[in-house]
Amino acid sequence: MPGQPTAQNATLDQITIQSLRANGRIKGDENARITILEFADVNCGYCKRQIAQSRTIQTLMESHPEVNMIYKNMPVLGSIEQAQVIECAGDQVDTDTYYEIMEEIYAANDTSLDNLSSIAASFGANKNDVIACVQANTHRDFVNIQMQEGRSFNIGGTPASVIINNETGEWELIEGAYPISEFERVLQLIS
Repeated sequence: MPGQPTAQNATLDQITIQSLRANGRIKGDENARITILEFADVNCGYCKRQIAQSRTIQTLMESHPEVNMIYKNMPVLGSIEQAQVIECAGDQVDTDTYYEIMEEIYAANDTSLDNLSSIAASFGANKNDVIACVQANTHRDFVNIQMQEGRSFNIGGTPASVIINNETGEWELIEGAYPISEFERVLQLIS
């Protein structure tokens, strides 16, 4: 990845920002001034809390139209197979449905391929196609790229949220599940 960040709070160049934005699906206004990269793992309890229970970033976006988000797979506890379910289902649905599937997968206790692909099917994806896609490792390289992106920000665990000012390249890392107030504090710092 060109122009990888090497230290927290470094400034990203526009090529790096565009590369990060290209490796995921943007939820919200594509031209938003602020992007939150949400690195998470399906088997991470704190990720489940942030994504499916408190819906921290989704709620933040409701009161901050200048913010969009991009979900990034970072299976540090789980398997790439589980991450691929989200991406394989995403091949079959629009962006909003992709995020609904992702949130429902994070709400699930059973993270087996069968259950996760059934969740995807409940939102309109074809279960057999999702399973075949995962078994063919169709998105293995994509997930690995997202993991590499996370490592480039020195992310050691999940959830981890990288908040980027798309105009200035300034960014901040929030590692862990924090309340909306922490995200709002960081938004003020980099806005």
